[in-house]
Amino acid sequence: MTLAALKPLGLDRQVEVVEDGEEALEFMQRRGRYADRAPGNPAVILLDLKMPKVDGLELLREVKADDEMSSTPVVVMTSSTEQSDVEESDRLNRPWPGPVPDARRTAGWPSSANHRS
Repeated sequence: MTLAALKPLGLDRQVEVVEDGEEALEFMQRRGRYADRAPGNPAVILLDLKMPKVDGLELLREVKADDEMSSTPVVVMTSSTEQSDVEESDRLNRPWPGPVPDARRTAGWPSSANHRS
């Protein structure tokens, strides 16, 4: 779905797709099949929390703990309904101390707790 959204902008050709968290780590750390890839980090990481082998939270921990990768922006996308997943990804990924602002409230949207279908 994400690639389909990027295609009209011509950005789909600039996306490296990996199958699981283990392969993502190999790509980021230039190991295994990616040992010969050009140096440098991606402009952004689009991260699914629910990946096989190495889950998204563990990958996010690895990225944020690595001095060379920690400044790479990470966009977390998930179908997880686990509040703990959302809270942990927010904690690991926030660039400032303190609570994470609710983007829906910031944008003037009703929060899910106040939304009635």
